[in-house]
Amino acid sequence: MTDPKQFYVAYLNILGCRCFFNQNPDKAKDLLDDIHAAFDTVTNIIECVQRATLEAGSSPYGGIPKLKAHRKVFSDQILMCFEKTGDAFFDLNNLLAMASIAADIQREFILKYGISLRGSISQGEFSIDEDFAFGRDLIETTSQDNQNRMPRIIFTPQILQELTANRTSLTKHELGWFYDRWLDELLFQDKDGQTILNYLYKVSGLMLERTPFFAQVTTMMESRFPKTHGSVSKYSYGIREVMDDHSNVIEGKLDAYGNYDDIDESQTQTAVKRLEVFRKYLWVADFHNSICERNGLGEEFKIDVSTEDDNRFGLPRRKNAYWCSSSTSRA
Repeated sequence: MTDPKQFYVAYLNILGCRCFFNQNPDKAKDLLDDIHAAFDTVTNIIECVQRATLEAGSSPYGGIPKLKAHRKVFSDQILMCFEKTGDAFFDLNNLLAMASIAADIQREFILKYGISLRGSISQGEFSIDEDFAFGRDLIETTSQDNQNRMPRIIFTPQILQELTANRTSLTKHELGWFYDRWLDELLFQDKDGQTILNYLYKVSGLMLERTPFFAQVTTMMESRFPKTHGSVSKYSYGIREVMDDHSNVIEGKLDAYGNYDDIDESQTQTAVKRLEVFRKYLWVADFHNSICERNGLGEEFKIDVSTEDDNRFGLPRRKNAYWCSSSTSRA
């Protein structure tokens, strides 16, 4: 095993994985393909932007360290680690890459498969190679998931402190505004004070087009993606379309889990368990509405989170919810 090194680490837990694969046993490869696509797209964009600025003679640095990243998927867990370089600007690139990959995975999973993620983004010292990942800080990272009950990815206080310190390095880079905007989009402060990952972030191809080196960046991307130019098109999605799709998915979840009509009155515990999931999707709906406000979207994009008491169980339920049996096995 290699010697311990300092890493940024994203630990993600796929919620409802067993139920999903019970209904969709043929979807494992699709999920893995989406993980790899998010990883390759983001890292290629960042490396291409870095390379273009260097070739244009606008980089304050003499070279570009390659992003040193590890990814491991086991059962319902995803682990991503980006090695720290010791340079504030390049470490900020590493953190930006890792957070963006996690956000893309989280967004794609909920929109395409109706399944959620939760986890944390942190840092620490541990050992990792092709076979093993081990160390005290890594154990601490994975244990933090037990304190996170909602389907969200939390930035730890330690990582936020370093992020604030490293952002000062952007002032000497011509594309500092680009990275600064990207990071602002990725961060969202929840109502309980936690800073979480905004998987509905809005850094699109339009921002890349406003960079002074867009032509070079596009050429580099096309050479890496000669068939589909995926890394350009993937970041050109419209926020309105994404929010509309997200609303449809979450509306369906609220209807399914905010309804107890199919549960016998004697099965109180079954109703209580469903309520736990319903509350998670109420949180997601509230998060969705906050992102709508952040992007200046009207009420037609928001999700109605009104509830009422169920007559039989006395539990909160969604107003006017209709029963949809296919959704409850995919939470």
